[in-house]
Amino acid sequence: MLALHNTRLIETYGRIDARMRAMAFVVKHWAKRRQMNEPFNHTLSSYAWVLLVINFLQQRSPPILPCLQEYRRSDYNQNYKKEDDAEEELPWAEGYDCYFYPHADHLADYGKENKESLGELLFSFFEHYANHFDFNASVVSVRMGKYLTRREKGWPNEDDHLFCIEDPFNLSHDLSRVLTNFTFYLTKKELQRAYRRLNQGGTLEAICTPFRPRIGSKT
Repeated sequence: MLALHNTRLIETYGRIDARMRAMAFVVKHWAKRRQMNEPFNHTLSSYAWVLLVINFLQQRSPPILPCLQEYRRSDYNQNYKKEDDAEEELPWAEGYDCYFYPHADHLADYGKENKESLGELLFSFFEHYANHFDFNASVVSVRMGKYLTRREKGWPNEDDHLFCIEDPFNLSHDLSRVLTNFTFYLTKKELQRAYRRLNQGGTLEAICTPFRPRIGSKT
């Protein structure tokens, strides 16, 4: 059931702004071509990459996406407040609070003040994670629409918390825990490579060149 809520959350974000859908598709395609979306090989899942896209768009100025898990939460809680002995009506699954605002059609104009194109957003996404994101201090949180600190989350800078990405519902789950020190290093290098190629005038096709690791390869 929790996986169904995860799917619905992403689908709802995708219906708010078409740039989110297109950007998520491109980033997932890039990660697949560069072999950076295989959790069984200790790289991030496609789901994790999509959360990075959503969180990035939540923090643009002006923002392109809202934070659905906080949007009108107080109204929802008030409308559905129950007596202590009443049947629970809140959206819980497997013991996790799965509330989010589901009416994407009511938010269709949310990001209209932001005029950035898909190309500009993709460039900024790779630039941000290549040069500016603080891996040692920050936790990606779609649930809050911002970065949390490791201290807030209680996730120390250890081998199992290398690139902190909070699951929106299972708040104790860090989606980066599949990474090893080596694949964490590769992930950062791939983000840097994508930014460098784009900054040099490279195309999307150039950054998505299939990765075939070879000894001594500089791709």
